[in-house]
Amino acid sequence: YKYVSSIGLIELDIENVISGNVETPIKSRIIIWPQQIWEFLGCEDPRAFRDENLYYILYTGKGYLIKNGGHVRTDVLALAQLDDSWRLVNKGFFSITDGNESFIPKSNKDSAFIEGENGEYTLLTRPEIGEKRICWRGRANVDELKIYEDSLEPVLIYESWELKVGWSTNVVKLSSNEYLVGWHGVLIEDYSYKNGLALVDKEGNLLAVSNYLLSPKGLIEEYGDRPLVIFGDGLVKYKEYILWIGGISDYAIAIFAAEIDDIMEKLNWI
Repeated sequence: YKYVSSIGLIELDIENVISGNVETPIKSRIIIWPQQIWEFLGCEDPRAFRDENLYYILYTGKGYLIKNGGHVRTDVLALAQLDDSWRLVNKGFFSITDGNESFIPKSNKDSAFIEGENGEYTLLTRPEIGEKRICWRGRANVDELKIYEDSLEPVLIYESWELKVGWSTNVVKLSSNEYLVGWHGVLIEDYSYKNGLALVDKEGNLLAVSNYLLSPKGLIEEYGDRPLVIFGDGLVKYKEYILWIGGISDYAIAIFAAEIDDIMEKLNWI
């Protein structure tokens, strides 16, 4: 694509969002932008998580890794740590480790934290292993930027009509051991991105999953820098609502709202 992505911060009144009365234009403050070779082509798909005194943002670093004296095109799973004023404290990217050995997939993205403590977290993630792009769960250390190889297990795979699947949003806690998260599938027939929701437990085990709930429809959603895309980044629980926040065709931000009870009726329990 002919653009380099960055991650911005905007503030909106949530009641205005639900009622559709958001005033434009909206000012944005860029908080994460390309600074390293491994994110040279862009920083995108942020998933925010708050813990203790820091904001953690998982994102895709599109760039290059230096291997054997050359540059290899890679999408890494990046992590930025920001303070209460949204100033960058540190950033880097994860590797998959097994003892003293480590592995960086040619693509690792579409990830979200569930729960954790003392620097270790349950992680929903999507490393490309064996050229398969499916949804995994595992354990990660945010201080050492490691995903433990022996913790990785597949959770959600693509269907015969899909090219790939991935996690689409951060998680929202609904009960003591139920977390709502978005997922997406890319269709073989037209490369369109369609989105659903899933329920997992604190270990990342799949409890329930919906069929597609969001698909690009009409000119506003279908046409852009990358057509036929609805791609999630955020879930927000507010009163009786879940707000789904993401991009449409790589040119605009979309916000969809639904009541929690209506969403739960769409889930198929495993």
